[in-house]
Amino acid sequence: MSLVKTLSNCHDPKLVFHTRGGELDYLAYAHDVVLFAKPREALAIRLERLQAEIHEIGLSIKSAKALCTHILADGRRKATKLNSRQPSVSSNLIPFSSISSTWYILGIALIWNGKLPTTAVRDASRMLQERLRSSTFIRAIKLCADVLPTKSRRTKGRRSVSAQLTCRCGAAVESIFNLLKTCSVTREARWRRHNDIMCYTTNKLRVTGVSFLLEPHTSFANTYCKPDSIVFISNTVYIADTAICDPHRINTTIESKKEKYGSPVCVEQTIHKDGSNSSGV
Repeated sequence: MSLVKTLSNCHDPKLVFHTRGGELDYLAYAHDVVLFAKPREALAIRLERLQAEIHEIGLSIKSAKALCTHILADGRRKATKLNSRQPSVSSNLIPFSSISSTWYILGIALIWNGKLPTTAVRDASRMLQERLRSSTFIRAIKLCADVLPTKSRRTKGRRSVSAQLTCRCGAAVESIFNLLKTCSVTREARWRRHNDIMCYTTNKLRVTGVSFLLEPHTSFANTYCKPDSIVFISNTVYIADTAICDPHRINTTIESKKEKYGSPVCVEQTIHKDGSNSSGV
């Protein structure tokens, strides 16, 4: 509110940019301000007045983060061009924009002649339509929100026999827990989701240059443990094991993973897996 009040105090109808639709004065949000002026001299006056006003409330114009765009008309070719002369504020020159300059206002990318065209929304919409049917997308949303209408949910509070509630796999009652954990029909989808998560995390680790092992086999009693990855950072070892489970069983699943990989035998085998002298897990 202080910045808006300050801008209102230094308003001068003679210095703003006049158009057929009205005058363009300024745009302001948080600490970002866009000033409009028609002649170059008017912009310099507006900047000096704004600098003097905001100095009273403890603010200042940072010339290094400011940018000036001065568009000139080329009457002969009926085109526009950019002026490279730099304005100054308190003896500090403000950089001028070029035809390749890009800046952001409220998350919108702009260039010297207006909004930068983007196809992000159109590309995302096309990808969803091509790779995922609308019915599948809605079912996935319902599954994440735990409101998928399974047989056990639809018959809740009504009389029913077990045969009517059996999942397509024929092994258990159709419930969200069964679909996410044991159903043979959805097994490949669970594997795919699990692998997608692991590929994403391992790619991030490769980019950052962190040392890690993918699906290592660690001896454990008469068998072995196989976490998804073991990450080595300084003198600490992190064990990562992804689980696709019912949202209501997240805490239980985490505790079971801690019990499995936090046993003294498993820890002892893990901290020396890379041959280093790691001291903790």
